[in-house]
Amino acid sequence: MRGKFRLTKHPRSRILVGTARNGIRPEGKAGLMNRVSLVLILHAHQPIGNFDSVLEQNYRRAYLPFIECLERHPGVAVNLHYSGVLLEWFEQHHPEYLDRLRTLREAGSIEFLGGGFYEPILISIPEHDRQAQIAMMQEYLERHVGEPPRGAWLTERVWEPALPETLARAGVGYTLADDTHFLSAGLEPEALYGYYQTESLGRWVRVIPGLKSLRYALPWKPVGETLEMLQGIAESHPDSLVAMGDDLEKFGGWPQTHHWVYEQHWLADFFSAIEANHSWLDCPRASDYLDSHEPLGTVYFPTASYREMTEWTLSGRAAEIYHDALERLPSLEQGEELLRYLNAGSWRNFFSKYSESNLLHKQMLALSERFQKAQPDAPKRAWLAAYRDLLAAQCNDAYWHGVFGGLYAPHLRHGLYSRLLRAEAALEKIEKHFRKHPVSSAPCDWFGKGREALEIRSPRVSCLIEPSDGATVAAIRSKTACANLVNSLRRRPEAYHRKVQAAAQSAGGLASIHDRVLSKEEGLERFLLYDRYDRHAFRVCFFAEDKTCEDFASLRLEESPAWAAAPYRLAETTEAGGIFHRAGSLAVEGGGLEIAVQKEFTLIAASGGDRLRCALKIDCMQGSGRFRLGLEMVLNLLAGHAPDRYYIAGGWKESLDWQGERILAGPLGLQDEWLKLGLDLVPTPIPNRWWFAPVFTVSQSEEGFERVYQGSAILPVWDLELKTADSWEGSLTLTIRSPQ
Repeated sequence: MRGKFRLTKHPRSRILVGTARNGIRPEGKAGLMNRVSLVLILHAHQPIGNFDSVLEQNYRRAYLPFIECLERHPGVAVNLHYSGVLLEWFEQHHPEYLDRLRTLREAGSIEFLGGGFYEPILISIPEHDRQAQIAMMQEYLERHVGEPPRGAWLTERVWEPALPETLARAGVGYTLADDTHFLSAGLEPEALYGYYQTESLGRWVRVIPGLKSLRYALPWKPVGETLEMLQGIAESHPDSLVAMGDDLEKFGGWPQTHHWVYEQHWLADFFSAIEANHSWLDCPRASDYLDSHEPLGTVYFPTASYREMTEWTLSGRAAEIYHDALERLPSLEQGEELLRYLNAGSWRNFFSKYSESNLLHKQMLALSERFQKAQPDAPKRAWLAAYRDLLAAQCNDAYWHGVFGGLYAPHLRHGLYSRLLRAEAALEKIEKHFRKHPVSSAPCDWFGKGREALEIRSPRVSCLIEPSDGATVAAIRSKTACANLVNSLRRRPEAYHRKVQAAAQSAGGLASIHDRVLSKEEGLERFLLYDRYDRHAFRVCFFAEDKTCEDFASLRLEESPAWAAAPYRLAETTEAGGIFHRAGSLAVEGGGLEIAVQKEFTLIAASGGDRLRCALKIDCMQGSGRFRLGLEMVLNLLAGHAPDRYYIAGGWKESLDWQGERILAGPLGLQDEWLKLGLDLVPTPIPNRWWFAPVFTVSQSEEGFERVYQGSAILPVWDLELKTADSWEGSLTLTIRSPQ
């Protein structure tokens, strides 16, 4: 009956299970059971660069209705963590929401957790940035909700043994880790109904175990089943703690959850049942429990995260072996017990698995170091404003990939690059870097021995050239448009691609992932192409005369990898660029050539648009033959089929996801009206043809398999014939016209 409260006893127990409608709350009978404290720790976050519409939808479907429900149940307390990304968005779009949170905090219904303000993976950033991130969150919460946090949410529960020192130094009293962390440290499941302490170098922090059984129960199982489980714990572990740490978005924001949680009143029923059973079931703030109870002991975790995350870090054969082991273990005697010690990879493996993540990460680290060097002499206010953008670029989502994670989402990578470039441009003004020279270049060792790179910078543009990968340009960063113009993604085999391929061969089509996640379109198997190299710019491709644009688009060009991706030698560093050399053999139809290739990059700062010029010189030392030369450009303006982003040349205009061949008498233009950015590709001599192919990945998210535009591959093609002592010279210049 709507509008009334129905009070029933759950079968086989003395649990009072209520169905609340108008905020009426019954009282249970006191003294019937041993008590258990249920600590609910909920985490809300949206990535830097996510669309406002996505944030608004989650606000309407999850964040707001959760708080509205909590306001009607004063007998329930929850522990909430909002990332700084969300808090700043609330402040701008829904300031009244922050007022409601403060009121609930003052009433004792909420305890706020801190953490890194912009939700970084703490172990992936320098210690001074870790402290700054945590302090920023502490100061924000004290200012806006009236109390600094005592605990901290640990992003993706990524743990390394030295982390307690960071947390303790920042004044963090406690955090939450998954039960898998505790089990892998040797604890038994029956020992997880309380909390522990841990330390590094004598700096202590308390750690609460988040139970998988609760994560899987809330909000999926009926309220009565969950309370029966809690009742059993209360009877077997008197005065114990059970905790759940999980995403707030699953209470309405995840697919199909809003109807169940709010329209079918699951959350209201759950909160009512907690209040009805207050005689044995408490739902306190975490600090209240910690203050009144001693730790169960001391624990030391290995490197860890939740199990799925560690699995996602693996690639290739390692991922297959691990997946096979997971499938076999349940059939073994005591297989479930063995599972706790079957750890997969470290979160840092994402930097080796995905070069794009590593590139973004190393650029961030290099800029962080520059900020620390500049700080002593910098104006404080200007430095802090620029530094805040650097910290925002440490937001975790676009650094990794799994069912969650945003590496495959170009707009999320762009979000981080945007903040990184804002920080870089502001820092360069503080450094007065370009007082004497408009352009500078310097080698950098970001990627380790044997992979030294060359960075070229002007006030408006910076470029990164990787000699070890064919002397290609890995990043072209417009500081005025705050965009990395390359920002593409290499297409790699992923474990879940096998499901796409299998579905294409079955009559029923693609049904689901984990029985829930659907494909967003049919025929995705057509896009399962795998690149031989990273998607960089200015890659030299030598290939046969009979190859076509279709071969280029379908990765059947069969270009020589010795010239496309092999190391070039940095022969000379100039003030505005560098000269790279490589010599060797080139196989052509009917014979072979001995050639030397010189690639000279020059960045020219100009008021009409900075120009990055790649000049090629090919010397034939011996042999003769005919072949084709392509100089591949991969550029990503983020939207392949949007009307405000397109190719343009003379009277020709096409969207950026267009595929085909064109013969152009002059330059090729790319226009981005959203970023107010114009690009011109000027070749010399005029190529015989241009080939165009969009780059699509097939990725997995919580909503399904999907095709994602990752940029456009553009190949100007020259037909060449060389013999001994011949030379060919040409160039391709990219002009970047962006708002001043």
